[in-house]
Amino acid sequence: AWALIPGVVAWWPAAGALGLTAMLRGRRSHASAWPQSDEVDAAALDRFRETYGRPRLAPVAIVIAAYNEAQGLPQVLQRLPDRIGGLATDVIVVDDGSADATAELAAEHAYVAACPRNRGQGAALRLGYRIAREHGAAYLLTTDADGQYGEDDFAAVLQPILDDRADWVTGSRVLGRSETHDRVRRTGTYVFAWLASLLTGTRVTDTSFGLRAMRADVTAAVTLNQPQYQSSELMLGVISHGFRVVEVPATMHERSAGSSKKGGNLVYGTRYGRVMAGTWLREGAPRPVTQLAAALRHHPAGEGRRRLLGWWRTDRPFLVALGLGALVRLLVMVAFPPAFVFSDGPTYLWFSDNLVPNPDRPIGYGVFLAGLHPISHSVFLIAVVQHLLGLATAVAAYVFLRRWGVRGRLAMVATLPLLLDQLQLVLEHSILSDVLFDLLLMLALLALGWRRRPTVGAAALAGLLLGLATVVRVVGEPLIPVAVAFLVVMGATLRRRLVTAAVALAAFALPVAAYVGWYHSANGSWALTEASGRSLYMRTTSFVDCSLVDLPPYEQPLCPAEPLGQRLDPTQYGWHSNAVHELAVPPGMTANEVLKDFGMRAIKAQPADYVQVVLRDAALPFWSPARVDRYEYDTAHKWMFVTWVDYHPTSWTLPAYLEYGGQLPSSEQPWAGILTIYGFIAAVPGPVMLALLAVALAGLVVRRGGAAPPRALLLLVLLSGLGLSLAPDVTAEFVWRYQLPLTMLLPLAAALGWTRLRGGDDATVPGQDRLEGQPTRATPSTD
Repeated sequence: AWALIPGVVAWWPAAGALGLTAMLRGRRSHASAWPQSDEVDAAALDRFRETYGRPRLAPVAIVIAAYNEAQGLPQVLQRLPDRIGGLATDVIVVDDGSADATAELAAEHAYVAACPRNRGQGAALRLGYRIAREHGAAYLLTTDADGQYGEDDFAAVLQPILDDRADWVTGSRVLGRSETHDRVRRTGTYVFAWLASLLTGTRVTDTSFGLRAMRADVTAAVTLNQPQYQSSELMLGVISHGFRVVEVPATMHERSAGSSKKGGNLVYGTRYGRVMAGTWLREGAPRPVTQLAAALRHHPAGEGRRRLLGWWRTDRPFLVALGLGALVRLLVMVAFPPAFVFSDGPTYLWFSDNLVPNPDRPIGYGVFLAGLHPISHSVFLIAVVQHLLGLATAVAAYVFLRRWGVRGRLAMVATLPLLLDQLQLVLEHSILSDVLFDLLLMLALLALGWRRRPTVGAAALAGLLLGLATVVRVVGEPLIPVAVAFLVVMGATLRRRLVTAAVALAAFALPVAAYVGWYHSANGSWALTEASGRSLYMRTTSFVDCSLVDLPPYEQPLCPAEPLGQRLDPTQYGWHSNAVHELAVPPGMTANEVLKDFGMRAIKAQPADYVQVVLRDAALPFWSPARVDRYEYDTAHKWMFVTWVDYHPTSWTLPAYLEYGGQLPSSEQPWAGILTIYGFIAAVPGPVMLALLAVALAGLVVRRGGAAPPRALLLLVLLSGLGLSLAPDVTAEFVWRYQLPLTMLLPLAAALGWTRLRGGDDATVPGQDRLEGQPTRATPSTD
């Protein structure tokens, strides 16, 4: 399996390149080299006519491709209905070169077309379609020879065609249910359905369901030359030709006998994806709606389909990147079930069942988790939801940039860290508050920047979102002054500036004040948390030399025992040190106050050392080529996929896994190995971050674009990212996890800066907003 990893890694870019070539070309190419009929078809047809002559088939022909299915096929044929939807049926079994008694047993119940050699299910079905068409069948229905599709679903699949609501119908296990237990193939069902939907502009939920119905003439209009995995070729073909496609709920059962002839999961998935890419390359983009069949043009979904095709034309690069992001997230869920639980994860899970304000951290994220419990009490659900939140954050970021004239390809590139970066993916899969915080922050920025002159409603929404972000992660508290300053600068009049700023501040205060009041009722203090002293103490452990600090006796045990240059990670001192847990707190003080006093004494005694450590840590994201341990920090491994390949729960995390879902963590190969390699590549290195910062700063100074984003907007994004990165360096410690907001916002700031330098898409800039009856104009105070 490991030997296949390079091939798998190389396959997806190659398939994507083929698909993009066809998308950009948007026309049909020549059919591929495989013939639609060959000497095998000719021999089978001759034998069929010798055996049956030229029979007139019933209106409905049930076509089954079979290869070495003697064990289960007779039972399947016996259960087939004589009539479906009031119409008589005949059965055609295409024996695809079986070495057993498949053909002889099938002949007792059906017409049999026997092929002299095996070619594949696709070629066999194509022959069956031809026989049915040429012998008078008006409707075709396909099912498998292994008993996975029940006769109860046959009528449901055919009825939309009889009602003239469809030309081609497929069952869907996603809309219905599946009784199979292969988790990898279930995941593949979603992946390929999403890919088909993306390529065709038509929502598809199941591309490989074997129970299908169609008008007979549809199979003559669509090119069918894939010898295997034909279901995707047929679906893409009928959609591309403009036939009406409908999916109905159906059930997929376990095989009644025998085994699959399609190979293992990796082989099956790779070949299936290759068929989809090849079909797309051959068929090209779906024809414009105005060229589709009349029934499709008048279909109620026509307007939505036109809108979707419009998005595809204008935002194709981002949609492809978004699809890749979704694919990688599916791979993460398959590779590392059920989720990553470590660090603060068990605490947050405890919060979700015990909603009481905690002195160490706000429990807004715990409230969010509690909202998911009615659906499932499982960490797997949390991981799924957070992966969706990550994708939503990327969409919001892209919309934000396009709103301000950033060109589509540049906006797509700026969102790639949100879509593909290892740190983002690991945190989405972890029971931690970062992903929810980032989504709330991005939505607040989108609200603030939706119009060139922010409205009162936008200010209120942004303030509320920032308040909610603050009760999720207290580091969000300093963001409100930045937002207020932005509103003061961007308002059209002094009155409007003051009103929007005041509204944002009041909206921010609503959730924050409510939480502070709740905290006071539970803990007796007016605060969000009481952990600032511990954080500041942790900060000083990197540089403090207690021989230079005047400390009271009760604080002296807090001095690190290790000499400078050999200090441990600050977390060890702040959370796992006996000195902190056994601290002798004097009367009239709290432990938090003692720790804060130690920190302030250390900073006052060694201000230069404090500044040096802060600047050292602040610079780290801009020069380190990789997110590895630097200085005294030793937690970089937590944010890497490689750590979770052989992870075993600890006494701290095991109870959380058992209580919340009961599934212990595991790594599924080869997917975990693929992600390990992926993680070493998919991370924004420090020099790239430095280059992005340089572009953003240049955009602040120079402006050449006619309808460029205002300087205040660029400052809003840049200061938010830099501030959230710097705050832990000033008040606590450096952790790579805390760089996630910077990794999200700095590329956005660089994209805005580049647009100011080089110009952008004027058509998307919200510069035509009306204010008091007049067009909005840029002024020196805002730009």
